[in-house]
Amino acid sequence: MNTIGNTEDNEKDEDNDGIADVLQIDKAHLITRKIQVFMLNTNPEEISNALGSLYTGLLGVIAALKIQFARTIALGATIGECLETPAKKYLTPVLFKMTPREYHNWVTVGVTYITRSIGVSIAWFLQRVISSVHAAIKGGTMFTAAFAEFTGKYGYTTLSEGYFDEIFAVIAAFVGLYLQLSNMFVLPWYLNLLLLPLVIPDALTYFLI
Repeated sequence: MNTIGNTEDNEKDEDNDGIADVLQIDKAHLITRKIQVFMLNTNPEEISNALGSLYTGLLGVIAALKIQFARTIALGATIGECLETPAKKYLTPVLFKMTPREYHNWVTVGVTYITRSIGVSIAWFLQRVISSVHAAIKGGTMFTAAFAEFTGKYGYTTLSEGYFDEIFAVIAAFVGLYLQLSNMFVLPWYLNLLLLPLVIPDALTYFLI
């Protein structure tokens, strides 16, 4: 069966009035028409395989995030347990003196939850530091490769020779890590302004979710 692509369909003029048919139909018929063109010009098996691969990749990302979340919570619980013993030893007596007698049964439980909360906060901070180190190393490598390609177009091949690219990547990674830690993982205002076209969709996604 002969099929036509989207370009040919846009130029099709079956009534020969000099105006393309797609300009003379309403939106509902146009959508139906384009869906038919799409279905006639695509391979269902390839689309199915592509969607299956996308779905598998998405599940992999979700699983990795869940595992990372579970590991962070487990680390936080462990840190909290380590803090709980000295907190109960030194903090509980002080809280007993400061708390009315009728609320004393809540003191021990309160100390436990406070230490667990502190432990989880420390664990999340450590996880952010680890993620920052990974991002800095990856970003430094990508920046060095892109910068070497850019300078190579103008005849400067220093970054492509010897160990200069590795040294440059390490320096870039340290600079990136320093900027993240010094700003406490918050994007500086000047980068927010520069990356505004990317920040706005991210902010909208955050509020919509």
